[in-house]
Amino acid sequence: MGPTTNHGITLRNVRWHDLRHTCASSLVSSAWGRPWRLEKVAADGNWLVSLRHLAQVLKVDRETGEVIWRFGGRSNDFTFVNDPFPGLCGQHSVTETDSGTILVFDNGQYCWPRLEERGKLTRVTEYEIDEDAMTAELIWSYSKQGSYSVTRGSAQRLPNGNTLIGWGENVGNPLMATELDPSGEVVFELEGTVPGGAPAISYRVLRFPE
Repeated sequence: MGPTTNHGITLRNVRWHDLRHTCASSLVSSAWGRPWRLEKVAADGNWLVSLRHLAQVLKVDRETGEVIWRFGGRSNDFTFVNDPFPGLCGQHSVTETDSGTILVFDNGQYCWPRLEERGKLTRVTEYEIDEDAMTAELIWSYSKQGSYSVTRGSAQRLPNGNTLIGWGENVGNPLMATELDPSGEVVFELEGTVPGGAPAISYRVLRFPE
């Protein structure tokens, strides 16, 4: 399994090509290059595909390659519930948790819809997805004053219920990672700088079993 040079992937003899399922009119940024990432195989065996420059996540049938639903973006299929800033914003690291919720590192750029009152806000969000009612209910979110990630970033739900956040390119801030327990208390943080003192940049921060 792996990306090809023309934004297609092959898995189980099924080839999926983003240009068959998306178009330039869905863009919410001026960029098209490298627009998608196969994030994870969902619990039902289908794919979660994140399209940062469309501010959208697709669930794709791994057998047929057809789109099951579109979460966020201009062609969103869902109604957002209990979310003060409904929609996605140039997201990274979209995963399905063991409980079936969707965890998103929501960078805060390329938002759709565009909400001026959101300002420069990077947050980690968790949604409960109802595929019958087609609702996405925000059940948890976290943001940190002074942390705004313009690129990269990650969110990982750990086996003990903690959430590990990698802040990516955290503008002007050396904070690279924050780990929270289920109550929201910070239990670990990591800072880093490069020679010269500028903040270090990480693509993702992950914990692995010992």
